[in-house]
Amino acid sequence: MSLRIEVIPAAQLSAEDRRQVIDLCSEVFELDYAPFIAEFSNATHVVGYEANEVVSHALWLRRTLRVGTGQVCNAGYVEAVATRPERQRLGYGSAVMRRLHEYLTEYDFGALSTGRIEWYESLGWQQWLGPRYIRRGSEIIATPDDRVMIYAVPGKPVPDVTVSLTADWRPLELW
Repeated sequence: MSLRIEVIPAAQLSAEDRRQVIDLCSEVFELDYAPFIAEFSNATHVVGYEANEVVSHALWLRRTLRVGTGQVCNAGYVEAVATRPERQRLGYGSAVMRRLHEYLTEYDFGALSTGRIEWYESLGWQQWLGPRYIRRGSEIIATPDDRVMIYAVPGKPVPDVTVSLTADWRPLELW
């Protein structure tokens, strides 16, 4: 594997790298990912390169989550985890995520929403088993079909994954 990994704040991502990240995520997620990358303007990107080509990517941003009825936590919320289809199953995505894990230490835990439970479990993530909600103003919206996972940060308490988890509403994608 000739993968070079760089950690780049969104404001420092070059226009070419931004274009390649959008192209990669658009291909993998089968939708125009440009609005999502624009929405994640305060994120930090973890970019995997072969030569100068972006072949794998993930990002994280700060997101406030409420555990149970009161504990407010700062999560390192992970988005846009993608690897070029022809590079999948070569360890690129795992390498990018392991690098990202190194930066979650400033948060209470990592969190993400996914349909690929088993892959994230292999990287040390665990499913949130309690009910999940989105708060929009005074409205609380149940999101039972959203699969949320957390990554326990070494040395920090692991939240009780059987109680409720609530996030504030955001545009484009609730979780």
